[in-house]
Amino acid sequence: MNARFLTQRLALLLSVAMLSQVVTSESLAQTEQAAPPQQSITVGKLIRSGRTQNGKPKFALLDAEGNITGYVVPAAGLNLSPYVNQEVGVTARASKQGSDGLPYILAQNATPLSGTGNDTTLSSGKSRGTADDVFSDEELEFALDEKAASPPAARSYPARPAANEPQLLPNDRSFQQLGANRMRDGQISRTNMQMPYEGEVIVDDSGMGMPFHGSSCGDPGCTSCGGGYGGCTVNTAGPCGPSGHFWARAEYLLWWTKGMNVPPLVTTSPGTALPQNAGVLGQDTTVLYGDGDILDNARNGGRFRIGKWWDACQGLGIEAEYIILGEESDEFLQSSSGSPILARPFINSQTGQDSELVAYPGIVTGTIGINSSSEFQSLAPRFRMNLCCFNACASPADACSGCNSCGGVGCYQPATRRLDLLLGYRYLGLDESLTMREQLVSSLNNTSTSFDLFDSFRAENEFHGGEVGLAWEKYQGPWSLEVLGRLAMGNNRRIVTISGSTTSASGGTTFQDQGGLLAQSSNIGRYTSDTFAVIPEVDLTLGYQIATNLRFLFGYSFLYWDAVSRPGDAIDLTVNPNLIPPATANPGVLRPRFAFNESSFWTQGLSFGFDLRW
Repeated sequence: MNARFLTQRLALLLSVAMLSQVVTSESLAQTEQAAPPQQSITVGKLIRSGRTQNGKPKFALLDAEGNITGYVVPAAGLNLSPYVNQEVGVTARASKQGSDGLPYILAQNATPLSGTGNDTTLSSGKSRGTADDVFSDEELEFALDEKAASPPAARSYPARPAANEPQLLPNDRSFQQLGANRMRDGQISRTNMQMPYEGEVIVDDSGMGMPFHGSSCGDPGCTSCGGGYGGCTVNTAGPCGPSGHFWARAEYLLWWTKGMNVPPLVTTSPGTALPQNAGVLGQDTTVLYGDGDILDNARNGGRFRIGKWWDACQGLGIEAEYIILGEESDEFLQSSSGSPILARPFINSQTGQDSELVAYPGIVTGTIGINSSSEFQSLAPRFRMNLCCFNACASPADACSGCNSCGGVGCYQPATRRLDLLLGYRYLGLDESLTMREQLVSSLNNTSTSFDLFDSFRAENEFHGGEVGLAWEKYQGPWSLEVLGRLAMGNNRRIVTISGSTTSASGGTTFQDQGGLLAQSSNIGRYTSDTFAVIPEVDLTLGYQIATNLRFLFGYSFLYWDAVSRPGDAIDLTVNPNLIPPATANPGVLRPRFAFNESSFWTQGLSFGFDLRW
């Protein structure tokens, strides 16, 4: 075989090889071009979003943390309702990025990823994997927007180019749930999954693949924000109310309380009055203290609330509230060497109207002082359970509100209304006292005798019971309105303590006796009583958002407490003079005496404060 023959033979073989290579490449190219392009798969938990689009129900997908990762509109013939609250893989016929940064997907079919038995791929019946499945912007907007009147003319888009290398998401936990024995044509494959093409969305439900920022819908198991407790149809764009798991509220209170009624305690008479008529009621007498209400001035106080939602849906939470009013006190003090006349009126059980002289010319000089005080506080831990929630924003993409001036960070709360049921425990405490003290010097019969008389009345009220109420809230832009109504019912323990003493000194000898004037051995002691009480409360609070998660509050509150005991109610003006120290043997009728006289207490006023959510 000569060299020329070998050269010709090698050239022929090389030509055949090159021709074979061309044919093979063209065949592969034709085969690859004919293969349908792979479509995107979005994985997540399917929930209802609360509104229809173009006559079709709109759904949303949640990741494992409960965050909304996209919105889904089923194509014609595709029924997603049986798979609500289940993990599914949604094949996108087309998708569009919304102004909120979330994808809006026109679903061609869906595959359940969890459950028992043989899962069936739901299909719209339309062809898959062709260039016709790629919608134009106008066509997709019509498919997802209920406001469109008619579809625009179709526009041809090129098919998605095939990827050179198959790619997997960083975390394919959702894909593994399918299992090798449950793979279907068109389902997710661990060997052919590609990264998304422009306009497509692939979501890893672990949140590690392609994170999307959406409104939180809480912990695993949360199906829809606000709809799980009252059954109201709401949007799942986010919690029904201000965002945040925790809240704290601090308010300054300017409240008024119902005054304590007291009988006439100090009187005066003209200087011409006879000693037996001086200070006696009905004998041209003027009341200097008592015969009306005391402790009815404005009082400063504070109200503090802290709370936490157990779920990001804000369906169930717990909060504690503490109210304290600063001590309100009242004081009367007057001294006289005899002019003006001072006296303490009472009813003599033997003769009728009478008085004890405190200051009278030539008989006695003295000082009379009266002090009263009142303290109020309340503690209320309770549960909050959402009954109904309505959000005017049908989806996060709707322009429900604009951003505020909080440094360009926070945005106003969408138009939202919610109704919560309140269940909890309520404690109220009312502690009041009334004391009277006389310091007298008498110079009758050329003998100087000093007296120190003391009467004390104290009433403590402690309420312990259950509380039920409703809280209605409305948010509109930067403004908010809260209406809170509560009713507490339970046991009210009343404790009344009466004490009195008289210290006298004459000729260097001092005497100590029990009883003053209105507190005698006949009524001195500690008395307790338990009674059923009902305590309603109403609060109205107007809020305005002044910074991110910070709201200024202005409100009005009213609270009513029945069946309480107050010191003024424990005073008995009828006195047996035989009991006045030094008491005589066998004094006769035991007066003054004690009896539980029920009264009422209310407090109302204005509040100013701040509410912080985080």
